Amino acid sequence: MTENNGKDLKIEQNKEGEKRKTRNDKGRVIIGKRDVEIMSMVKKFGSVTEGQIIKMFNFGKVQHVNNCRRILGRLEKSGYIKREPFLYRGNFYIWFTTKGVKFFGGKVNPPRLLTLRHDTFVVDFAIQKIKNGVRMEDIMTEVESIRDQDFGQKKRVLPDLIIGSTAYEIEISEKSSLRLREIIGKHQANKDIEKTVYITDRISIARRIREISSKVEVMLFTGDDLRNIRIYETEKETSLPAQSQQKTATERVAEWLKNPK
Repeated sequence: MTENNGKDLKIEQNKEGEKRKTRNDKGRVIIGKRDVEIMSMVKKFGSVTEGQIIKMFNFGKVQHVNNCRRILGRLEKSGYIKREPFLYRGNFYIWFTTKGVKFFGGKVNPPRLLTLRHDTFVVDFAIQKIKNGVRMEDIMTEVESIRDQDFGQKKRVLPDLIIGSTAYEIEISEKSSLRLREIIGKHQANKDIEKTVYITDRISIARRIREISSKVEVMLFTGDDLRNIRIYETEKETSLPAQSQQKTATERVAEWLKNPK
C-alpha cells in the first residue's frame, strides 16, 4: 500500500474492490481492485475500447456499465489514461499516459488509425479465448513481446498473440504471397512456436495461406463479429450451406475455442 498526494496511489479496497473518498482522503487518489484489473488489461494490449472492458469484466447491467465509466473517468481525470472516441464502432479507446506508464508499467500505445480494425479484432479474439477458459496471464500479446528483450529481437516476426505454443495472426488486409510465406516460415522456424493459426475474413487470404503451407490452420469469420468464426478447409466447403457441414464446423470451433493452446 502506497500513498503520496499525486505521485503514488493509495491502494485500499472494500469487498466490492473500491473505496469512496472521505474528507480525510482529500487530494488523494484511491485505486481499487477493479481499477487494477482494468489497468492490467490496458497494459497487456496497449489500447482497448470501453466496450471491450465492459465485456471482459462483465459490466453487463446498466448500473455496472455506469460504474465502469466512473472508474475510467476517475483514472482519466487523475491523468493515468487517455480516453478518446474514434469513428470505428463509435467507441471510446483507452490507453496509458506517461504518468500511467510510470505507475502501472507498460508503454504509451495510442490507437493507430491504419491498423485500428485489426488491433481491435486482436483484443476481441483474446477476450473470446479468455471467456472460453484461457487465463489472461497465459496470453502473450505483440505489445508484450516487443517489451520482452529476449523474444522481441530485431528481425524477428512477432505474432499478434501467443497462447501456449500456438501463434495467432489476425489477417484482414491483403499481403503478398512472398510476405505471407516469410511470416509463416519464421513462425515455423521459431522453436517456441509449434503451431500457427490464421484468422481472416477473406477467402482469398485463406486460400493463399493454405497454398503456402498445409500445416497452418485457417479460420474464417464474416463482418465484425468473431462469434461466427469457422474453420476453413477448402474453397468449396466455404460456399456450401449444408446444415450437416455447418454443424460439424460449429462443433469443431467450439472445441478449438476451449483449447488453451
